[in-house]
Amino acid sequence: MQGRNPEASTQSSSGQRLAVVLACLLLLAGCGPAARRSTPLPTVMAAQELPDTAYRLDDARSELRLLVYRDGPLARLGHNHVLLGQQLDGALVLGQPGRPARFEVRLPVAALRVDEPTARAAAGPDFDSVPSAADIDGTRRHLLGPTQLDAERYPLLRVDGTLETAAGASVAHAHLELRGQSTALDLPVTITLDADHSVTVSGAFKLRQTTLGLVPYSVALGALQVRDEVEISFRLVGQAPVAAVAPPSKKQ
Repeated sequence: MQGRNPEASTQSSSGQRLAVVLACLLLLAGCGPAARRSTPLPTVMAAQELPDTAYRLDDARSELRLLVYRDGPLARLGHNHVLLGQQLDGALVLGQPGRPARFEVRLPVAALRVDEPTARAAAGPDFDSVPSAADIDGTRRHLLGPTQLDAERYPLLRVDGTLETAAGASVAHAHLELRGQSTALDLPVTITLDADHSVTVSGAFKLRQTTLGLVPYSVALGALQVRDEVEISFRLVGQAPVAAVAPPSKKQ
């Protein structure tokens, strides 16, 4: 993990390009539609005079996708799994040039969808087996149960962080909270401004369950188990700006 130096990043040519993009996004703020939700916007972290612009996540176009693989000597007796989260709530907050963009994402873990046929078909040939309804129900119950995500005690997956560009690449400095444990991650992302004035942040990476404090599922003394490494992809689509987010007042 590389050291972070936001001041040096904003001085690079790639940082300047990101600053221009953010400036354009702010100029477009007056053209967005009226707010559709009354959910409070995330706290602004930068104490500056100029307001920031918030893009509320579009849950119809945003998604989190996890590919979970079988492992062990008896792996052929199990299935690979696709987990899909599309009830994402939160916002992308874009600041004035020179200030980092920020994001906040929330997902109820109980809303994760397991092994939908269309999701499995899109995941490729490693997912061409057909789990039965009983298989899917069992996978879901185990996933949300106390030994895994423990949805009853920890109902939300939370991800917060900042975005910066350095050396020609954009990086999300994220904090992922799951089961009460926070994990710091640096993730490569792509940031795009869409024709409808929405903004998209997308990326893909691999992550070990044990890094998050989870114990991969295993039966028959490990003869059939779930691979520790999970493939994760995400797409966060922020609707056209709905409001300027005032920075917090300075303490007297």
